[in-house]
Amino acid sequence: MFHDEHPLLAIAENVWRHLLMFHLFGGTYARDNFPGLPMIDVVTGLLLVAGVAVLGRVVDSTAARLIVCLFPSR
Repeated sequence: MFHDEHPLLAIAENVWRHLLMFHLFGGTYARDNFPGLPMIDVVTGLLLVAGVAVLGRVVDSTAARLIVCLFPSR
């Protein structure tokens, strides 16, 4: 990916494939929830995105800590 001529396109394709795996097709391995079934349905995914957007608009330090907890550093 880092030696690609267009690294942003490679990252965008990777994000797109992960979104499809989580919300539409599911993974192929047992570690991916149930093989062939999506991990998060569309409604739950939209609620998660809406919740993150609401937390992002709040200018409170507690909300900022919650946002940081959603995205682990590893």
